[in-house]
Order: sequence, then structure tokens, then C-alpha cells
Amino acid sequence: MKKSFWKRCNRGFVVSMALLIVVVLYVTVTQIMLMGQKRDIRDVCESVDALLAQHAQMSADQLAELKQEAPRKAFEEAVREKLKPFFVKDAAYLSEAVTSYVNTVVGLADNEMSFTSLKDDDKDDSIRIDEDTAAVCALGGAGVISVAANIVPREMHRLVELCLADRILEAGREQLRLAPLIRALFCEVNPIPVKTAMARMGLCSNLLRLPLCEMSEENRARLFAAMDACGVSA
Repeated sequence: MKKSFWKRCNRGFVVSMALLIVVVLYVTVTQIMLMGQKRDIRDVCESVDALLAQHAQMSADQLAELKQEAPRKAFEEAVREKLKPFFVKDAAYLSEAVTSYVNTVVGLADNEMSFTSLKDDDKDDSIRIDEDTAAVCALGGAGVISVAANIVPREMHRLVELCLADRILEAGREQLRLAPLIRALFCEVNPIPVKTAMARMGLCSNLLRLPLCEMSEENRARLFAAMDACGVSA
């Protein structure tokens, strides 16, 4: 009886360890596979931002011509060729992305505004989806999985609403206004900054469990200053 009991215990331990190893391998392989996808997403966002910035340099006369049917169709075809590499073959939503993009550029003439890239010169492989909301929606995206929404839910909701209404220029203004806060929320490993911000707002405790650790004083000051600038009360 005693021997059988220990045999069962040993068998259970072996099975548990085997399952643990399988889970660790699965997570590791998944993360390795996602690394390429993360780089692809950032490349797409940067390419669209660069394309918008390029077309924003068009003269007022060139922008005005886009309101005419023939020049607009020619411009749409040119944009389609530029965006096509970012979509799977024969993607139905490519047309929606082209229409949304062209509407954004044509809107420049009406609003006499310029659309500039939100990216810094230094590049990394991290993904800050909040910061790319306007660019992704200009490609036909339908929302954002947001970290910043934990801190500024109303503002992020409005940003997405503007994007879905094809009011990309207004969304760009809001994106630029929120950019310092969004960048501060990713200045250290997520979710350390957002939890620090929520603790300051009294929404949760400031208790962090390993492997998370407290923010550096420099980054904490940067985060709090960005929150104050956006009117986020402590």
C-alpha cells in the first residue's frame, strides 16, 4: 500500500513536470513567432506615417486637384499600389483602406493642415499600439487594444470615434496631444508605468510583484508630468 502510494506520487510529479515543460516550450515558441509579426506591424505603421507625411507636402494646388474625379482616381490607384504590399492578396478591405487614406489627404486641402509622423528618430522593435491608432485606422483598422485607456478612457474613446468617422485629421490632433502621455506609459516595461499611474489616481495599490519592479525616479517624474499635462488628476 505504501509503495503504491509513492509510485502514484512520483507518476503525478513526472506528469506535472512534463506538462510544465510543454507549456514553457509553447510560450517560448509563440513569443519567437510573434517577434517577426511585431516588426511587421511597426514597419507598416511607419510606412503609412511616412506616406502621409510625404503627401502632406503636396502644394495647395495639387491637393485641390484631388477633388476632381479624374485626378482623384489616378491618385487612388497610386495609393493602392503603395498600400498593396501591406495586405494579403485580393484583400477586400484594401479598397476601404485606400478610400480612408485618400479622404485623409483630400481633407488636408479643406483644413489647411499638415499631418506629421508621430515617431521619434530612434527606432526599436517594441509595439506601442496606442501611439499608432490613427495610422492603423487610416489603413482600415477598427479600434485599438489600449493601455492608455486605463488612464484616459474618454480621450482614447474619442480618438477611435474620430478615426472610425474618417475624421483622421482631428484624430491626428488628438493623437499628437496624447503622444507624450502614451510614450511615458511605455518608457518602462508594461504594465509598470500604467499601474504606477493608476496607483497615483487611487485606482489600485502601488504593490508590484516580481518580476515587475518600481519605476526609476526619472521615468516616474516624466510619467507624472505627462499626466499633469493631459489633465489627469492624481
